[in-house]
Amino acid sequence: MREFENQHLANTAKSFAKARSGGHQAPDLFEAIAQEAQGRVGQFSALDLKDMALAFARAGHKAPALFEAIAQQSQRRVGQFGKHHLIDTAWAFALTGHEAPALFEAIAQEAQGRVGQFKLHDVSNLATSFATARKKAPGLFEALGLGLGLGLERPVAPSGRSPRTLTLTLTLTLTPTLTRTRTRTQTRTRTCTRTRTRTLTRRPVCSRRSPRRRDRGWASSGRRRPKPDPNPNPNPNPNPYPYPSHSRNPNPNPDPDPNPNQALAHMAWAFAVVDARCDALFDGPHFAQACERHSEQLLRGPLSLSQLELWRQWRDACSADGRTWPTLPAPLLAACQASSEAKSAKALTAE
Repeated sequence: MREFENQHLANTAKSFAKARSGGHQAPDLFEAIAQEAQGRVGQFSALDLKDMALAFARAGHKAPALFEAIAQQSQRRVGQFGKHHLIDTAWAFALTGHEAPALFEAIAQEAQGRVGQFKLHDVSNLATSFATARKKAPGLFEALGLGLGLGLERPVAPSGRSPRTLTLTLTLTLTPTLTRTRTRTQTRTRTCTRTRTRTLTRRPVCSRRSPRRRDRGWASSGRRRPKPDPNPNPNPNPNPYPYPSHSRNPNPNPDPDPNPNQALAHMAWAFAVVDARCDALFDGPHFAQACERHSEQLLRGPLSLSQLELWRQWRDACSADGRTWPTLPAPLLAACQASSEAKSAKALTAE
């Protein structure tokens, strides 16, 4: 283990944590990694700290001394963490149940200033981490609710992106010095107007229509003209990048929020567990409308129904304070209540 670099330790722990799901247990290896990494935590990068904590959490291997050292280092260097580092670190400590109140407070303060960078699944994951650890952070949840509420107010286009108007103006100017100037003006609704100008100098060899002049240009350049390929496309696969990870722009319009139905249910459950009464998120019709848009997927998920039922009960309890939050759509509300009754009946039968 002493020959391993810091990143090698983290990557090894990650690999064996994934292999554990296939039935491969390696407690001695994790214990050796924990002992070696504990003395090097001060040399770890932010990515190594996150990976090490997440690997041990997923493997289910208890290492209190290592997690205490990771918590101290992460608390000092939380400003170096990206948004996914913050979320994954909070989830790792919540999953292991390791008490680190100072770390959760530092993560909450740092994430509170980056709410504008979070998407729906980011808000859901961070809120779920704090709710699983039973850490109340009123300032963080208020900021998350406010940011998410403003995001839910915007209608969502079928592609998953907010609709916007895009106007492009292209101007070409040909000067006597064989220089082409291209001006591109881009206008977006309620955003800004940007103008880009590029100057491209064309080669003095000219016309594509005259083979003689084209050959003369190759001769004057001093370079050897490439021979035509006798087999221009030997690969029958039309995609020149056969592997999905190597394909060029495989998904030009990715969905910014994968599984928005699960994210909505997890987020609602998290706010209910920590009793974060955020009027900016639940007072308007936007949360209920978002649940209605994804009701077809929510109705097929038993976990989502149980989480929304817990939120519905918490919402009814909050109405005693005079809050009149909109409830769930009727079909979803009936399904949540039926799921709760079935779970109660199953528990009574088991007893």
